[in-house]
Amino acid sequence: MKKGLVSFAAFFLALAPAKANGIATINVEGKTNATVGETINVNLKLENIKDTIDGVVAIGGDLKYDKEYLEYVGSLDINPNYKTEINEKILRIAGLDFTLENGIKEDSAIYTFSFKVLKEGNTSITFENPEVVDTDASAIASNVLPLNITINSNNQEEVKTPEIKTVEKDEKIIVKEENSKTNNVIEEEIKNNIVENEIKEETAKEEEHNNEKSFIDKFTDMLVGFFNIIFNIFK
Repeated sequence: MKKGLVSFAAFFLALAPAKANGIATINVEGKTNATVGETINVNLKLENIKDTIDGVVAIGGDLKYDKEYLEYVGSLDINPNYKTEINEKILRIAGLDFTLENGIKEDSAIYTFSFKVLKEGNTSITFENPEVVDTDASAIASNVLPLNITINSNNQEEVKTPEIKTVEKDEKIIVKEENSKTNNVIEEEIKNNIVENEIKEETAKEEEHNNEKSFIDKFTDMLVGFFNIIFNIFK
C-alpha cells in the first residue's frame, strides 16, 4: 500500500469544511443471497449525486463486515478516474482524482471487494465514517445503503459422511421407483399382448369363416354342376 497516497487523500478529505454543500449516496452493492464456500464480490458505489461542484473528487471510509460469516480475500480499483488505496487490516480506503477535474457526477462503482462465505445465517456489509468531497474541497453529505446477505448452507460440504440408514432409505425409494416403472412397463406389455392375441383370434375366426364359406361355395358349385350334367342327360 502506498502510504503517501492514502495520507494525501486523507489530508485532502480533512480540508473539507464541516458544512456540506451537496449530497450523495454510498451504496454497498452485491449479492443478497450466497452459499457457504463461494466467493462473492461487493462493489462500493456512488449514487444520486446532487448539488456538488463538479462532482465527487475524493472519498474515504471504512468497510465493515462480520468476520464470523465472511473472510476478506482481496480488492480492486475499478474506476479509471480514481486512484484508490486500502489499508487491508481494517479495510479503510482513500480514493482521489489527482487532476481534481474528473469528479464523479453520475452513478458509478469505484471499488470492489471479494469475500469468501464462511457460515450459514444472515449478515451485512456497510461503509462507516464516510467522507466525500467535491472539486472545491467542499464536504458532501452522504448516506450509506448497507448490503444485507442471506447465507445458505452447502449440503455437499456439510454432509461428508451420510448415515447408512439415510442411504438405505434413499436406495429403497430409488428401487421402489424403478420397480414401479418396471411394473408399469410390464403391465403395458401385457395389455399389448392381450390386444394382439384378441386381434389374432378375430383374424383366425374370420379366416375360418372364410374357409367355411369357400367350402360351401365350392360344394354348391359342384352340386350345380352335377345337376346341370343330370339335366343335360335327361334333356
